[in-house]
Amino acid sequence: MSWNTVGTKVALGSNDRNIRIWSADRTDDRSVVLIKNCHTLGISDLHWDPINVDRLASCSNDGTVNIWDIKTKASIKVLKPGNGNIIVKYSPDGKYLAAVRKDDVVVIFDTTDWSVLCTVKETTEVYSFDWSNASNAFATGLASGNVRIYEVIMRKKTGQSDENALEANEHIQMDARLVNILRGHRTAASSIKFDPQGKYLAIGGKEGIVSLWDLNDWICIKTFSKTDHPICSISFSHDGGYLAVASENNVPIDIINVATKESVFSITRPSFAFAPIVEWAPMKYSIAFIGDSNGLSILSANHSSSRR
Repeated sequence: MSWNTVGTKVALGSNDRNIRIWSADRTDDRSVVLIKNCHTLGISDLHWDPINVDRLASCSNDGTVNIWDIKTKASIKVLKPGNGNIIVKYSPDGKYLAAVRKDDVVVIFDTTDWSVLCTVKETTEVYSFDWSNASNAFATGLASGNVRIYEVIMRKKTGQSDENALEANEHIQMDARLVNILRGHRTAASSIKFDPQGKYLAIGGKEGIVSLWDLNDWICIKTFSKTDHPICSISFSHDGGYLAVASENNVPIDIINVATKESVFSITRPSFAFAPIVEWAPMKYSIAFIGDSNGLSILSANHSSSRR
């Protein structure tokens, strides 16, 4: 599930190989855009292009990442990172696209020419991935509970820095340098998110604990735990003021005030169907989630709606 960058549309990918896109302000299914047979296997993940509101990327275990134009419902590029792909994510500046494979390899593409800039082989199973808000670093959440932080460094393939070559995007590659390992969880780091203000990294673990890390000195400043059910998804609000936490089973979605580090609201989920995903809208206090038999639900200060 993913909001577009202006918060007007929400896209869902499913095991039926289709992508469905809803207008966020419409409560009926007549607004849905359906893109059929996007992959040969079910869709594992999708993410909107942060620069172009009419484009999104999807990935699948079929070994491909597709770039879609939602106006024409056409694939404009097919990438083949190799093996099954479980996560796809644009960097916030739109310059890079990351694909995470089932064999725990992260592949970074240049979105200008779709060349492979770098690959990173992780030490154990990758559960989650996120870019920093400045697009100069990324993090991987691992089965061990560790989160590994990589700094992104661009250089010429010869190894010599050249600003003109970098600006022209000629013969460059990316070095991903491991700069830190966060060891705060004993079970898989199932969801990780950098906050939009560049202050914190939140980590949700399978043991039911969310930890909040200060990015200046990389220390854990707070942990949250209201249940022992595994954390499935976490999301910061557009201003970084609130953190939404979704867990397995019928556990309510918890809304945490980041400043006070206290829970301020809960969203009940009485009809659990599958592992939930929650995501705040990018420009306002609206929140979308899936995981119940009701399908997609969108809640805001003004109204709530459900779509199937």
